Amino acid sequence: MKHLFERPGNRNSVAATIAPARPDSLTIRSCMKAIPLVALILFYAMQAQATTLLKKSLNDLLAESDGIVVGTVSEMKSRYDKKKEIQTLVTLTELQVVHGHYNAPSLVLQLQGGEIEGDVLEIHGSPKFESKDRVVVFIKDNGRELVPFVGWTQGVFRVSRDAKGNDRVKDHEGNNVLAVAGGDLVKEQINLPEAVIVDGSGQPTLKGAGAGTTDDGSRSELVSQSKKSSKGDAMTLREFVSTIGSKLKDQGLKGKSIASVSAETPVDAGLTHDGDAAPPQSAR
Repeated sequence: MKHLFERPGNRNSVAATIAPARPDSLTIRSCMKAIPLVALILFYAMQAQATTLLKKSLNDLLAESDGIVVGTVSEMKSRYDKKKEIQTLVTLTELQVVHGHYNAPSLVLQLQGGEIEGDVLEIHGSPKFESKDRVVVFIKDNGRELVPFVGWTQGVFRVSRDAKGNDRVKDHEGNNVLAVAGGDLVKEQINLPEAVIVDGSGQPTLKGAGAGTTDDGSRSELVSQSKKSSKGDAMTLREFVSTIGSKLKDQGLKGKSIASVSAETPVDAGLTHDGDAAPPQSAR
C-alpha cells in the first residue's frame, strides 16, 4: 500500500510506503514545502504509526550481516534517486574490517531518506549519523535495502573515548554495551529506540516500547529506566571486536564481499564491491 503526497507540479513526491508482507513494518514521513490540506491530515495521522522491528540477538547480527566494519563518518550528503525519492549517502573512513571482504580506503553506505533544500523524507526508526561519529556497523544489502544494517539501529554501535583514553562501545541510542551473555548483548536500557522492538510473538522487548496511544488518541509517553546500570563500564572496542571475532570463529561464519555505493550516480540496485579485506587494524 502506497500513500502519495504530491507537491504542485511534482508527481513523484513520496510520503509513505508500507509493506505488510515483510516482517519489519516501516513508516516513512515526507514533509514538503507546500502540500494540500488532505495530505496534511494524512501526514499527521501517519505520525501515530511506529516502525516495528524484530529483535536481533548478537548471534543474529553476526549470522545475517554481509560484513562488520568499524569506521568514522567523514561525509554525509543527500540526493534524489532515479525515482525522485531522497536518499542519504554516509561515507566511512579510517576503516577496520572485522568481518567480510573490503579493501578500499572508504565505504559509502546508502540509506533511504534525508533532506534537500527543505524537502524532507524521514524513515521512522532509521539510524541517525553525524560527521565524525565513530561507529561499528553490521552491514546487510547496502544499496538494496532502505536501511543497510541488520535490525536497523540494532546493527549500529557508537564508539566514544573515556577519560582514560579507552574507546568504549554504546548502542545506537547511547546505552552502554556491558557484556556478552551467551548469544546476546547485555546493555543498559536508559535510552529507548525510536522503533518498537518485538520478540517472535510480537511482544515489545523493552520497557516502555510500544506504548501506543491514550484513550483520546494522543501518543502515550515511553517509560525508561531513570538510573544507570551498576554493572560497570561499557565494553572497550578491543573487547567488543575480540568477542565478535571469537564468536564468528566458533560458529564458522564466513564473511561476504561488502558493497559500497557509488557517490556519483544515483542507483536503485546496482552495487559495487571490492575484494579481500586488508589486515584489520588494532582496536584500542
